[in-house]
Amino acid sequence: MAHIGLMLRSLTGGGAERSVLVLAEGLAARGHKVDLVFVTPPDRFHPRRIPDGVRVFLPLGKLRGGQGESGFEIPESAIWLEGRFSLLRFFRVVLGALRHRERIFLARFRTILRTFPVIDYVKRERPDIVLPNSPSTEFPCYIAARIVTDFPDTIPVVHSRVRQKNARRRRSLPPAVRRMVIVSKGIADSLSANGKGPSLDKVAPIYNPIPMAEIAEAAKAEPDHAWFADGGPPVVLGVGRLVAQKDFPTLIEAFRRVRSRRACRLLILGEGPLRPELEALVRQLGLEDCISLPGWVANPFAFMARSRLFVLSSRFEGFGLVLAEALACGCPAVSTDCPSGPSEILEDPGLLAPVGNAGALARVMLRAFDRPVDSDALRASAARFAAGRALDEYEMLVEEVLAEQC
Repeated sequence: MAHIGLMLRSLTGGGAERSVLVLAEGLAARGHKVDLVFVTPPDRFHPRRIPDGVRVFLPLGKLRGGQGESGFEIPESAIWLEGRFSLLRFFRVVLGALRHRERIFLARFRTILRTFPVIDYVKRERPDIVLPNSPSTEFPCYIAARIVTDFPDTIPVVHSRVRQKNARRRRSLPPAVRRMVIVSKGIADSLSANGKGPSLDKVAPIYNPIPMAEIAEAAKAEPDHAWFADGGPPVVLGVGRLVAQKDFPTLIEAFRRVRSRRACRLLILGEGPLRPELEALVRQLGLEDCISLPGWVANPFAFMARSRLFVLSSRFEGFGLVLAEALACGCPAVSTDCPSGPSEILEDPGLLAPVGNAGALARVMLRAFDRPVDSDALRASAARFAAGRALDEYEMLVEEVLAEQC
């Protein structure tokens, strides 16, 4: 069995974080030694419990012990890494990188700081392999690999399209990467376009894992919203952080057009900095009676299971986990044809609309309304992303990488 370190920046409830927790739980259940390693003190923890048998490593910071700012408990068993900043440690990291001719000026100062807990963890635990799950954890691993003798193999897991700003940094901090995981095949296009990372024959597409049985059980709960008990018009559902990426203004405008043709109501679950802007748009359109933004909820699956339609309006995604989760709840779904993931999940061009086009999205939504709902078929479609399949693929990948060391 392998000793695996899963690197994270936070556990704030996004799709990548949920996937990492499912992966950690599954690998631990299969007998692997699994660690969740944070490079910064997270300001809150995901409501999904830390899986049994999985250790948590946190850098010292403002949240040592007790609870996070949002009330999410930090596990009492958490192991605290030194990770403190000092000029001596800082210069050792910089000099170690410069000795290997790294262009350290392209690494942000906070990337240097995040390198300290990575070094502390690897020296203390000596894992067989580490899987960073974001650029904020990936680049500290690359720097640490130039400083720590016998640094473990690194398999970056890319959860979103590769952006231009990270292209130069990857070229400037070249790791000896044996493999790279991408969570959708569409991410490979951005890798090819930017000409970075390992060659594509080293890229392993592994879809984010979905715990089908757990979702089915959670979906049985009654959603905490009056619209599901008042016998009123059906509910259209959106889920995600209230940020520009999710493009909820386009969804709201598309809903306005749909509502002129069909009685329905729109529910958007999530929280974020654009709440005031979205609430102002709802008031401007005079839709206060049929659009509700109740905020973040712990169990969105109960809402998905009872909604008539799920809509993803994003400008871009890495995978679009909520789409697959909606299907797993038996809820019909439509999406923008954003890069990347939705076209792979839905597989039907008739359920996709151009990004940012409210009129086209409204037409796709109306088309979905007219289709009969076969919840069993939707759940069967989501089974392609079942956690067991993803765990098999991760285990095979880890075995291959470790075998290459021999």
